[in-house]
Amino acid sequence: MDPLSITAGCIGLLEFAAKCIPATMKLVREFREAREQLTALQEQMETLRRVVDLIKYECEGMGDTIITMKSSVPALTSDALENCKSIMEQMSNTISKHGSSHTAFATWWVGIGKEEVEKWSRKLEQHKSTLVIALEYIEISISKQTKADTTILRSDTTVIKTELRENHQATKEILALIKAQHPELPTDLKELNLDDGLDEEKVLEQIDSYADKAVEAQYGSKRALKKENSGTSTPPREHTALFAKELDSAFSVSTKQLSPTIAYYTAGYEAQIKPFELQLLQV
Repeated sequence: MDPLSITAGCIGLLEFAAKCIPATMKLVREFREAREQLTALQEQMETLRRVVDLIKYECEGMGDTIITMKSSVPALTSDALENCKSIMEQMSNTISKHGSSHTAFATWWVGIGKEEVEKWSRKLEQHKSTLVIALEYIEISISKQTKADTTILRSDTTVIKTELRENHQATKEILALIKAQHPELPTDLKELNLDDGLDEEKVLEQIDSYADKAVEAQYGSKRALKKENSGTSTPPREHTALFAKELDSAFSVSTKQLSPTIAYYTAGYEAQIKPFELQLLQV
């Protein structure tokens, strides 16, 4: 279904209705002999305008959403809109031609005017019925599409919840692993708070913070490292190698003995530390 073409048809019909309804109302007030038929015609146009406005609203609300429906429905809807527009165009031309003079309108009404108004009324009623059915069909199609989208969202939500539970369990296993290695860590690293239910990112941040503090305490800033490298003291590269070796021994757990999930995150910890070691070795 192409909602844009139907929306364009609705807009065109509503523009003609905005012209015909006030003009018909004027004739109802001025010509008593035609009041009953013209009033019925005006009410039909008012009802038709409301239906068309609802169709326009539903089609505009679709946006880029693809609504699946029978190919005959959009075609019938477009045809009904075009036919109603043609009828209102005829009405507008007739009113402009005969409505300016009471004598001219009375002559037209007695001659063929009454029959033409009845013909317009019958045709508008037929097309209005078609548009009402089309509106109901569009609303049902949108409801089905919304229900299908909701089902997909529920399925995705279930998958997300399952993954979150798995990630939570993996985090618990990682924290348990770190606690198991806690006695083997350097003294300063034992100050890490591992009992607060921290996730893996928090633990990695604390390990990085420990490494930064250890290097700053032993070597100072990067400028101090460069000065030591140019002096007679023990080269920073040797200190760095010892420090890297100390970190390696602190995390010397064999990943082959771990579950795939824990091994994956343990490799992540090494990825956080190794670049830091390489940077120090290049000083």
